Amino acid sequence: MMKELFEIQQKLRSNKDNFNDFAKFAYRKLEDILSDLKPLLKEYGCTITFNDEIVNVGAYNYIKSTVLLTNSEGETCQSIGWAREDDGRAGMSAGQLTGCCSSYSRKYALCGLCAICEEKDLDAMDNRVKQKPQTLSPTNQSTEKALHPFCAAMKLVEGVDLGELKRFYNFYNGPSKDNPSITIEQSFENFNAPTLWKRWLEKAKTKVAA
Repeated sequence: MMKELFEIQQKLRSNKDNFNDFAKFAYRKLEDILSDLKPLLKEYGCTITFNDEIVNVGAYNYIKSTVLLTNSEGETCQSIGWAREDDGRAGMSAGQLTGCCSSYSRKYALCGLCAICEEKDLDAMDNRVKQKPQTLSPTNQSTEKALHPFCAAMKLVEGVDLGELKRFYNFYNGPSKDNPSITIEQSFENFNAPTLWKRWLEKAKTKVAA
């Protein structure tokens, strides 16, 4: 191992200073890690560069990010991270989807290089998805399967209004007697969360304009 990388891994501390109110867990962003890393790069005379590559696997596009650490003698060490583009996130442009995917893959590449563990983020997401399936009615079970994964993914997208997302979740996950339209939406076996989210955002914009 490059001696500079060894020292950086020992000294780097990057706290999870951001908190997701919707999913109730702390997390760190790519820029947080870079902010903590830059003083150490300067101390040890190293630089890092990122390179992104789009890799098509079946029907999906993946971003393969490579982070390269170079010391003053020209020695290098690299790490690779992957993230899949999601074509089902309503309200986001193609550029935003790719940018979000790139940020994630770069983050995990950098975490691998610097020996930063991200397990707690995944545990928090899993706990969110697995909550109280026994209490669901047969009508709501198909909604639950589509709604939870969609909201769990959307809550990590930069720029998403978490308050609006929480209202969306509570609306479609709540008792159907509170709103007759929910019964119609939930009666379909294929609950289309992305389409409903897009409609939700359009209605929210209309209310603001009014």
